[in-house]
Amino acid sequence: MTKSLHLLFSFVLTLSASASIAQQDTLATTSYDELREVILTELKDKKDTLRAIEVTKYHKNRAIIENNQEEISFGYGRYGFLIGIKGEVEESIAALDTAITIAEANELNEIALRAHVTKAVVYDSNFLITKSIDSYYKALELAYQEEDYATAFGITNTLGWIKGNMEDYDGAIEILRRGLRSVSDENIRIDKKIITRRELKISFNLNIAMAHRNARRLDSTLLYINRAEEIIFLPVDSCYISTAFELKANTLVDKNNFDEASIYLKKSTEYCRPKSALDSLRWSNTKGAIYLGNKKYKEAINVLNKGLKTYRVTPAEEKFMADYYKTLAKAYKNVGMVDSANYFLEKHLNTTSKSNDLRSGLSNSFRKQEIKEFQKELIELSKQKSQKENLLLYGGIAGALIILVLVYGLFRSNKKRKENEDKFNILEAKVSAAKESENIIDTKDEVLEEQTTSDVNPETTQLILDGLKKLEEQHYFLHPACSAPNVAKRIKTNTTYLSKVINAHFGKNFSTYINDLRINYAIKRLKQDSKFRNYTISSIATELGYKSADSFTKYFKKDTGLLPSFYIKKLNEAS
Repeated sequence: MTKSLHLLFSFVLTLSASASIAQQDTLATTSYDELREVILTELKDKKDTLRAIEVTKYHKNRAIIENNQEEISFGYGRYGFLIGIKGEVEESIAALDTAITIAEANELNEIALRAHVTKAVVYDSNFLITKSIDSYYKALELAYQEEDYATAFGITNTLGWIKGNMEDYDGAIEILRRGLRSVSDENIRIDKKIITRRELKISFNLNIAMAHRNARRLDSTLLYINRAEEIIFLPVDSCYISTAFELKANTLVDKNNFDEASIYLKKSTEYCRPKSALDSLRWSNTKGAIYLGNKKYKEAINVLNKGLKTYRVTPAEEKFMADYYKTLAKAYKNVGMVDSANYFLEKHLNTTSKSNDLRSGLSNSFRKQEIKEFQKELIELSKQKSQKENLLLYGGIAGALIILVLVYGLFRSNKKRKENEDKFNILEAKVSAAKESENIIDTKDEVLEEQTTSDVNPETTQLILDGLKKLEEQHYFLHPACSAPNVAKRIKTNTTYLSKVINAHFGKNFSTYINDLRINYAIKRLKQDSKFRNYTISSIATELGYKSADSFTKYFKKDTGLLPSFYIKKLNEAS
């Protein structure tokens, strides 16, 4: 029996070898252009990556024998692309580097450009973001050199998207705005067969809107969505209007305007229905968030799970699923399904950990705090479920305790309300008595690193104080990037001198100095501007330069003794 199997295996192997030789003979009579078409056919139509790799190897080796430098470079580039798809990163990058070296030596700029782009994509899909950005910039330089503006603007859009994912929102917006200005220059020729100028403008506006949304600048997000809508031409741009409406729906979810968000999400499917399972997954994510916001937890669970069944998420795509999994975890938590909530919380944590190294430490700390609180809620919910029967046994005692707690809570609440009203009246009196340029809050730090400027000459001290005054007048302290190094750079000094002068002159450290400016500004503007009082606490925090509503609330309470929501409520009552 074993001998028969061995003979059968040998026969099959011989047939396979014969077939391979026959294929090689067929390819030998094929031109290089035809070989390229064969590779594309195998890849796009037949989805046979292994066969495409085999033909590419033949293409490359034949070019090496014939010393055809252009085809050698192309062959290495295509080979690098194909094995990059398979996840063989080192071999892919080595092949692409060879393609680039040969292309540059022979001034084959178009091939070098494509190889740099492919290299960037391979790096990006394997979380090597710094190397990916470097390759994209090299490709961008070549694209402009070759006057291939369609590719250049595509790369610019991609770089903006990557920077946004790294949470470098200002960097993303800057490069996208630069691209928008360039594409608006009528002297730059764009190949309409690839993409029109109008389509590029729409794309840049929507990507800028996305960057603003990720930075939680929701009013700016809506502004750029509206700009995109103004230049959309129907029915040609029907899918662009769908993208705009879907982005607007997500932004309205962020603003807790769930009913209007639902209207725009529905509109997004009227012009261009989801074309793929991935589109449906994205739509499910937004719909699930709307259901969650409206406390329709079962509906949220159903639509989100349906999205997961429709589209099979690949390992490379998992990094984009963090919000999806978190929404599902929250929905399950709210219906008391602790195990399912824990499962999707774990998936959320796994996806965020893959890209945490790209994000700022501050942003990560906020995420960790949010997850800690969520996990605490799940643990508490689990305890409640397991102890439910025991609690019922002591219902009478618990009832009496609850009444006692409620009476005590009512007494404490009245006392707290009276204390808060007194604090509000004191703060109002300070605001009324203060001159326009006078600060209401002036915190002094007890412990300071430097309390003297003896080693800073008087002229430098005065220049620093003048520079700080100028930045205060310009409201630079409201900028999210207002840090000691950036302030020092703007007033042309170093952080050591800056710290010493602030410590000695103001009696506080740099952080306290900036927070005092922000809280003083908030107190005065909330008092004077009724529209500003209608902002959400999160939007107010963003306007003041804080990274989160929690940070703003913390410092406002520390400086005034009041929650910002209470202060706003009392101002509205007074007006």
